[in-house]
Amino acid sequence: MKRLGKSCETYNDGHREEKYEANLAFLGRIRPDSILDLYCGTESFWRNNTETYTFTNDIDKEIPADRHMAADKMIAELYSRDFRFDLIDLDPFGSAYDCFDLALKMARKAVIVTFGEMGHRRWKRLDFVRTHYGIDSVRDFTTQRLIDEFVRIGRRNKKEASPVIVKEWPRISRVYFELTQIKTTEQWK
Repeated sequence: MKRLGKSCETYNDGHREEKYEANLAFLGRIRPDSILDLYCGTESFWRNNTETYTFTNDIDKEIPADRHMAADKMIAELYSRDFRFDLIDLDPFGSAYDCFDLALKMARKAVIVTFGEMGHRRWKRLDFVRTHYGIDSVRDFTTQRLIDEFVRIGRRNKKEASPVIVKEWPRISRVYFELTQIKTTEQWK
């Protein structure tokens, strides 16, 4: 395993080491055989710090990645070709909401979500979270509300998404969800 390197990205400044420590702790818990790093950025943590097979994507063609597509289009293409991954990391600069459904369908063991939406709290912007998460007040604009929506979407996709690590930093939150399959049996009662 390579040493944790300093990234060229600046949005991680102030919490990079804590984020990477959480990544490693979750990696030890999940023990994935495959990872999808959908928004890999200038350095894919997973590719640079694990031996695990990692498929990388970033829309920026200057970034070394396996593919360079918009994340929602990339995950849709992978889903349409029946790809599955043990762990899917959704770590955008903004929101990954448009990728939640397919990530939950494709992930076998876990999904990690960085909620960039939290940056909107600073400006009391509710336009995005109102339409996507049903949040109508800054008081209700919490990481827990975003977690609750992800869990709800998971259940719709027959997955129980249990948050096992929750990290909150200024303007951003990162939540590590372990997944279990939901088996519906009520039709047999």
